[in-house]
Amino acid sequence: MPSGAGFTFGAGSLTCRPFTPIIDERMKNPVEFLREVRQEGARITWPGRRETLSWALMIFVFVAISAVFFLVVDKLIAWIVKLLLGVG
Repeated sequence: MPSGAGFTFGAGSLTCRPFTPIIDERMKNPVEFLREVRQEGARITWPGRRETLSWALMIFVFVAISAVFFLVVDKLIAWIVKLLLGVG
């Protein structure tokens, strides 16, 4: 009988078996895991003030351009609907 994740497929019946997590050898020692997490955390390089401000400005500009674009498209579609159907 083929089996899947937590299910056993039989002749026309679907039965559930208990879930057994896959534990890798690296996951058995929580102290080692926390040590690796600290090492990875130390490698993080945070952006500086100038880079953060430039990215924020770029995002605000993009949002403003998008808002104007969708406003124009909305007004154009409303005008076309009003022209064709006389409603709106």
